[in-house]
Amino acid sequence: MQGDAEIKIVGRLAGDPALAYTPGGQPYTTITVMTSPRYFDRQENKWVDGQSSGWRVTCWSHLAEHVCQSLSKGDPVMVIGTITREKRQDNGEWVDRITADEIGATLRWNDVKVARTERRSQQADPEKARDHDAWATP
Repeated sequence: MQGDAEIKIVGRLAGDPALAYTPGGQPYTTITVMTSPRYFDRQENKWVDGQSSGWRVTCWSHLAEHVCQSLSKGDPVMVIGTITREKRQDNGEWVDRITADEIGATLRWNDVKVARTERRSQQADPEKARDHDAWATP
């Protein structure tokens, strides 16, 4: 959308993602990513956690399916998406809405094994998919 700002969030999942569907059958999930600034207090000689923030993030389609299959509560993630500010109709409060373009597990303190998935069109006809796959073995 025009006027939407790009946002990047690095944090941890507050709960297990759950897949849901719109009335039209479109898969989606809404997750909460918790962030907490951290700094070193030189006077106390220790690390101090700042106030945590919870960010509601909506994922659509294949991204939602992969998030639900791959991630769980407590996993460290990085989200790239767009943020919009909307006024709620019920109480007039402003809320931030984030729609994810990409989500991935962070690798700073984690090892992750990537497993590629087949595209849905290839799953329908594996023989046809193999004929068009440049990397397939004969």
